[in-house]
Amino acid sequence: GSVTGGGSATGGGSVTGGGSVTDGGSVTGGGSATGGGSAIDGGSVTGGGSAIDGGSVTGGGSVTDGGSVTDGGSVTGGGSVTDGGSVTDGGSVTDGGSVTDGGSVTDGGSVTGGGSARDGGIPDGYVSGPRSPSLVAVDSAGTLHFVTGLGGIWYKTMPSGNTTPGAYSIVDAAANASAVSLKIDSQRRPHLAYADSDSQEVRYARFDGTRWNITTIENTGPNTGRVSLALDSSDRPNISYYAGATGDLKFAKFDGTQWTTSTVDATGDVGFYSSLALDGSNQPRIAYHDTTQRDLKYAAFNGSTWVISSIDTVGDMGRNVSLALDSLGTPHISYIYNNTSGKNGLRYATNPGTGWVITPLGTTEDASTTAIGIGANNRPRIAFQDTFSGTVRDANFNGTAQGRSRPSTRGTPAPSGPSRTSIPVLRMPAGMHRRWPLIHTRFRMPFTSKTVRVVRFAIRRGRAPAGRRRSSTPSR
Repeated sequence: GSVTGGGSATGGGSVTGGGSVTDGGSVTGGGSATGGGSAIDGGSVTGGGSAIDGGSVTGGGSVTDGGSVTDGGSVTGGGSVTDGGSVTDGGSVTDGGSVTDGGSVTDGGSVTGGGSARDGGIPDGYVSGPRSPSLVAVDSAGTLHFVTGLGGIWYKTMPSGNTTPGAYSIVDAAANASAVSLKIDSQRRPHLAYADSDSQEVRYARFDGTRWNITTIENTGPNTGRVSLALDSSDRPNISYYAGATGDLKFAKFDGTQWTTSTVDATGDVGFYSSLALDGSNQPRIAYHDTTQRDLKYAAFNGSTWVISSIDTVGDMGRNVSLALDSLGTPHISYIYNNTSGKNGLRYATNPGTGWVITPLGTTEDASTTAIGIGANNRPRIAFQDTFSGTVRDANFNGTAQGRSRPSTRGTPAPSGPSRTSIPVLRMPAGMHRRWPLIHTRFRMPFTSKTVRVVRFAIRRGRAPAGRRRSSTPSR
């Protein structure tokens, strides 16, 4: 080990195995720099902290109280790692970010701008990294359930009325989730379906109240597409997914004893985007994109075979598709298409039993993602996002034009300068929460960070319920 340029190793600090302390860096109080670890430019490793195997602490960064920086991890610009926190595999902590209480930053993830990773969890605040799909769902008690993928799949909850969620727990540490679908069962327990791009597998995970149980459904080959999960009336999982090796749309279901899989459509390259819903008899319905024909399609299982119909066939239709069934079993679909202005437009399709009715929902935005839910009186509500402005909008049908009027939209501006977006997720909670659509999306900021945002709207219109005085000030 070497100590140069004003570096110091004092108070039991050790520098071994090629470790270096240079340019004013310090290793004190039992800290160690080993195996090529370095403390430079004022970086400090103290109190039992360690910088090993190429880990670096620079620019005033500090590693204390058992924190560790290994395998190329870096702590710079005043970042700190304490109380058993770890930074590994190229992870970085900069600009005042902190990793504490066993939190970890791995696989190139970063904590910046005061963000923190704590209590054994992955980073909160502004987080960036190669593995970060995000979802939210709400159960019958109003509890929010969060899923994210940053070096594995992680899960946490936030009970109704709370403003701070609990700590993340690990679901599948080995997964590199390219697509995740989340549903909550009647016991308020989470179920996940996801595509792991590393293993090229579609997997299903269920929390039994004590631990996560993970099942591999199929090795689908490269180019894993979207997955969509639905639970039947007995909380048994059904999944639609894309088999990249063959370019087929597939369906899997669990009958309580075993899994069965079947091919829904194998004509051309189909099903990279799919959305699954179950009708009142637990029969599956799937809306999906036909990549070969560039069409929006719909598959309905009649008990013995899949009946497939083409819905929208002029142009490139059906990417980022989202399906919901109302209480009558009527399908409602929102989807993205290439419009005549060269942007990605938004459309809505429904079939009330007399044929498919298609409604364009404006051409001024460049819609990147969409999600649909069913509100009061079986009326659809659609969340979508404009790629360029970053605006998240809520479109609702007023019920007066049989699906042909343009729904009203309300926008919430994103932070300035978003460059890419994830899929927004819209949930229409049951019971006392049925009037609160819940929209969740993640904005990816250019080059530096991305953040998770949850938007909840409480909207009241019309007459007040009998016996209750209507407020003169509308809810916001």
